[in-house]
Amino acid sequence: MTADVENQKVSLDLEPHADLSPLATAVNKLTDDDGPRNEGLITYCKKLVERGASLQEDKGQGSVNEVLQKNPALRSELQLEHHTNPPQRPASSCFLDLIYDDTSSELVLKTFLKGITSDEAVASSNSLYGKHSVLYMAVDTCNELRVQTLLSYKASPWREEPTGELPLHRAAERGHKNIFHVLLCAMKGEASKVDLQNYTMSLMETLMENWKRNTDHADCYKRLFEADIELNLNEEHIGRTAVHVAASFNKQEAVSNLLQHGAFLGARPWLTKDTQCPSVLPSLKASTLEKAMAGCIKHLPHSNTQQESEDLNNDNHTLLFDYRFLLPPDAANQDVNEVATLMDISRSKHHRRVIKHPLVQTLLYAKWRKALPFYMLNLFFYSLFVTLLTVFVYSLRDLRLLETDTEKTDQSEAINNLYNRIVVIKIFLLALTFYMLGREILQIVFLGIQYLKNIENYLEFLLIISVFILCIPNLNIEFIRHLAAWAMVVAWYEFVLILGRAPPLALYITMLRHVSWNFLKFILLFGALIVAFTISFNMLLQQPQSSEAIVMSTGEFEYSSLKEHFSNNSLALASTVLMFLIFLFLIFLVLMNVMNALAITDTQEVVDDAELYSLMSRLELVYLIEAVLLWCLSKCYTSVLKSHLGSLQLLSGKISEDRSKFVEENPSPSKLDDTTAQCLRNHRMVYLEGLEAEEREDRMNAMLRVENLLRSVVKESPEDVKRILAAVKSGQ
Repeated sequence: MTADVENQKVSLDLEPHADLSPLATAVNKLTDDDGPRNEGLITYCKKLVERGASLQEDKGQGSVNEVLQKNPALRSELQLEHHTNPPQRPASSCFLDLIYDDTSSELVLKTFLKGITSDEAVASSNSLYGKHSVLYMAVDTCNELRVQTLLSYKASPWREEPTGELPLHRAAERGHKNIFHVLLCAMKGEASKVDLQNYTMSLMETLMENWKRNTDHADCYKRLFEADIELNLNEEHIGRTAVHVAASFNKQEAVSNLLQHGAFLGARPWLTKDTQCPSVLPSLKASTLEKAMAGCIKHLPHSNTQQESEDLNNDNHTLLFDYRFLLPPDAANQDVNEVATLMDISRSKHHRRVIKHPLVQTLLYAKWRKALPFYMLNLFFYSLFVTLLTVFVYSLRDLRLLETDTEKTDQSEAINNLYNRIVVIKIFLLALTFYMLGREILQIVFLGIQYLKNIENYLEFLLIISVFILCIPNLNIEFIRHLAAWAMVVAWYEFVLILGRAPPLALYITMLRHVSWNFLKFILLFGALIVAFTISFNMLLQQPQSSEAIVMSTGEFEYSSLKEHFSNNSLALASTVLMFLIFLFLIFLVLMNVMNALAITDTQEVVDDAELYSLMSRLELVYLIEAVLLWCLSKCYTSVLKSHLGSLQLLSGKISEDRSKFVEENPSPSKLDDTTAQCLRNHRMVYLEGLEAEEREDRMNAMLRVENLLRSVVKESPEDVKRILAAVKSGQ
């Protein structure tokens, strides 16, 4: 049934498409009772008869006339005196009859559509087959010829079904790549692109859910990312984006492709409990991230032609880096922390080595140069703090010594001068200590639980507390000596670590940390042997200084002094000497050489860890600086803070709102240093070799599919193959 809304005219199709007409269907529902349901059906039947419905239908369960003969009263009620002729059936109804008849060929459909007017052909192509359009049903049955026929007569590929789906969704579910492509071409029409931004999420869900059924789903997926398609990869549905959908189905290749095209890696679902890292990260392999990052590095040709080959040895070789996957969708409209997503990656034990990827290294190299003034300022303040603290503890010690000596000599003037100097130093020292305390509080706020996982942060708090205690007057001189000694060790150790943030010194700081930690574990493991020998020497030599076994383990034996305590009994002497020789062998020869070998064999691992530690250290510093500036801007907006943030950020403001491309504000490329350039060149060479290998494998697989198809054709229809070959040989 079709309706003309403007003229308020309704055109009815009273003939059957299937087994029964509308009148026959209603009549078969009638019963013998006089209930309201029967009254409504009778009224409906009267209206159908008034409009010309035939009482002589002979399809299905018998004609309407035969049904009415069983109930004469009903027949007399429906048999009207003024019976109109049935209206002429619309062309779309006749077309549906052909669609319903499975034996109708595409040639019959085309012939019918050519024989009616263009308006009727369009209406027929857009008619409904039940609750779905005929185009949707043709896609559902994977009838490519019928789909092309309907589209050629202007069947609308944009018509939504009652479920909100497009025919494209059904093609994606069926995995029919040819129909999928035909529909996209029809949806594009005369435009340059197909706007699927509102359907991105539903299409991704459909493809991911049905990917295992047919390998052609991968081809449909790749078709969506061609240049003539507009997608919104960060569209949210129930708090999830396309990346979460692909990761939930463990489609690593799809996730990598989404990230390369601008999907935000750091998107978090609404129901995520762990706020410290995006929920999608645990579902990804580190290799997936590396592949995505490799795909975000593209060759930028110097000429307008895109076919220019890459010359990796050319000093002017230019690459374009795409960092869209690191920034949230609203990065174009508001200030965001550009390295927040990288911090999430660095906090993941299984993914943190991805930080060493050249794409990330290059970004951190550039960000570090921007953050260098902030680093130098912090280094200056801490250097001043360590210097003042050193002078302060020595002055405090001298003051206590002078106060102790006042009973012997009168040194009141020297005490007063020293006391005034200490007061001045204390004022500046406390100011710097409060600066350090504020710095630690900001780290706790912005790093959260990660702050508590670093033992160096506990040392910094210990140092701050020690300084506050040292500033308390009238402390015991012995207590000051010990507290100051520990404070000095911690203060200068932290100074070394701050210096280690600089890239040239990162290797040596990492060696210090790595070797110290390994030796500590080693000593804890074999410390029981040293304790055992300490107890043994105490039992054999009968002297309280037998704890010297710990000192002896470093090579200081003092054998002559030990010999004085040896027993004169030959058996006891042999036992003591044997114990000493075993100690010499196990502790001095074996244990010490194992520790030396451990330090040597860990050299390469130390170098690798040094690079990672340096990058992570710089990343944390840049993250904290940006986080503090953003927090200050949110509390008090000033042009000074805004300019500092702008000088630090590189990506914000360079992404268009649709995230399809970067805005080229500065077309001139940046020159990399030699080390970074060589690292990037080596990585690019490996990546291009991998692409060539994949292309060769794809060509080989295509050839194998063709070969298998030919084998199946030869096996199933050998006679037809012979006739074709004979016709080719004869030149027909």
